[in-house]
Amino acid sequence: RITVAESESKEADLERLKNLIALVKRYPGKDNVFLRVEGSNGGSTMRLPAAAYSPELHKRLAEIVGELNVAVE
Repeated sequence: RITVAESESKEADLERLKNLIALVKRYPGKDNVFLRVEGSNGGSTMRLPAAAYSPELHKRLAEIVGELNVAVE
């Protein structure tokens, strides 16, 4: 699960979402990937493309959203 906080810039949030999706697609597999977006009106969860979890994917996701925002369940 990847968790991100909504920012004040919709453009920046959209760019981050595009980057996350592109990154996950580079590691195709069968592991479910969920993105939790926390905002001022609560939060929502969406499913991203399935991926093959690896330490490298974890590291690259953490570079985008921070280590504490990437969880393996």
